[in-house]
Amino acid sequence: MTESMPSGTANSDSEKWLLLRSLTEDRPHFVGVIPALPPPQVRAAFPQRITIVVAYEENEKGLPLYEDDLAALNHLEDDIREWDPERRVFLNAARSTGLGERRWILYATDVDAMEALVPENDFMDISAEHDPEWSEIGTILAGIPAAH
Repeated sequence: MTESMPSGTANSDSEKWLLLRSLTEDRPHFVGVIPALPPPQVRAAFPQRITIVVAYEENEKGLPLYEDDLAALNHLEDDIREWDPERRVFLNAARSTGLGERRWILYATDVDAMEALVPENDFMDISAEHDPEWSEIGTILAGIPAAH
C-alpha cells in the first residue's frame, strides 16, 4: 500500500518542489517532484525521460544504512545539476529515495546529448524512454491528495 502526503516544499533548480512521503510495504519512501507539468512547448522540447538509479545498502526502513551514503547521494544530486547548468540538454523533474535506491527522473532534449554529459561510472544505472507528455511526472502529480 502506498500513501502520499505533501510535507512541504524545497528549493531545487531555483524552483519550489513538492516534497512527499509515502509508505510502501510499511517503509518510508521520499519523493521530490516539480509542482506542475511544464507547458506543452517545454515538454515537447524535452521529450526523452532519463532515469538514473543508484542503489545503496539499506537499513530496515529502506533508507541508506550509512550516513556517508546519504551524503554521497546528495553530493551526486549537486553534481547532476552541474552537468547542464543552463538547462539546455535536460530538466530535473523528480527524485525519490527509499527501498534501497535513489532515483532521478530527468527530461532531455536528446538521449545522445544527455549521455555525453554523464561521466563514465559503474554505479549509476541509466535508462531512457520517449515520454513527450511527461507521463511519469503526471502520474506522480495525479497521486497527490488535494490539500484541504
